[in-house]
Amino acid sequence: MPTIDSIKTNQKTFKKRAYRPWDIDATGGVINQPPSPIDQGTTSTAGTGSTDDTVTELQEQPAPQMIQSSMEQDTVLLISPYEIKNWEFHDRPANELGDIQNLAKEFKDIGQQQPCIVRPAQSSATGVKYELIVGERRWHAAKLAQVDLRVIVKHLTDTDAAIIQASENLNRKGLSDYARGMSYAKLISNQIITQKELTEKLSISKQQVSRLLSFSKIPKEIHDAIEDFSRVTLRTAEQIKQLSSRGSNYIEAIILLKDKIRDGKIGYEKLKILVEQYINTQVLDVATSVKVSDDQGRHLFTWRLDSNLNHSIHFPSDISVLIRSKTIDINTINNSLIEVLNTMLVLPKDD
Repeated sequence: MPTIDSIKTNQKTFKKRAYRPWDIDATGGVINQPPSPIDQGTTSTAGTGSTDDTVTELQEQPAPQMIQSSMEQDTVLLISPYEIKNWEFHDRPANELGDIQNLAKEFKDIGQQQPCIVRPAQSSATGVKYELIVGERRWHAAKLAQVDLRVIVKHLTDTDAAIIQASENLNRKGLSDYARGMSYAKLISNQIITQKELTEKLSISKQQVSRLLSFSKIPKEIHDAIEDFSRVTLRTAEQIKQLSSRGSNYIEAIILLKDKIRDGKIGYEKLKILVEQYINTQVLDVATSVKVSDDQGRHLFTWRLDSNLNHSIHFPSDISVLIRSKTIDINTINNSLIEVLNTMLVLPKDD
């Protein structure tokens, strides 16, 4: 009960509760285990000679390979990662696993901080007992570190597994929009989950789900050209899908920009501008560069389209050497080009 002085000074007193977290040592045994009711309520009187007051010695029991979570009441097991297989609808591509070696080192140094989520496998004929639903990076790291994996076993339907996996990775920076979008598309096409369930259970908008699904609707030739979509945003993917649906010339323009798209240097607005610019040039083959030679067949220069779909002139190495040495006066070339362009750019006079 608070005192008068503590009320005056607006101070509160709290009774501190002892906390004894359970840990698992290097051998898999449980340490810092809370005392049993027998330990808490019994005082040893060994040596007094009274059998009524003597505490019966408990037999030692083997250390259990489990830990009870005080927050979620989930049982955490320690099992071999080789008894686990990846779920066929896992959402993380191989190129987005990150630094597994560093994570494996962390497992050895300080242990696994977050358990994985698994479910019982339908068949254990090959020694596999569980399917991995959440924690693919941790699973790979445990195999690399050659340590057992801390897991929570849940009995899940495919739909439940899909929701848990999607929810776990929804806000993780390590997973790209592309990985999420392709995962959602695969789940929907296999009738594991519906688009409506994704929006309702993950609390994301229909528009966002639609944009994420755009990755799966991009033509194969564009997929093959860009290869890595991990830096492509969902809005850019939606733009690629919409533009590519207009015809092969739009697909060619997008492929021309593949490097900048892959590196995330082109957003959805700039992409549309550049593709429209290419279409307006009416160039039939964006990959073609036109070499210009004199009557004797000597290569003088080459016309090319640069990465912004603008025409540019490139001189061969032998002529470039002559320009750098000033054997050929670059100003003479400039003046000649200016004269020709001025002649061609003169607007016709009205009659």
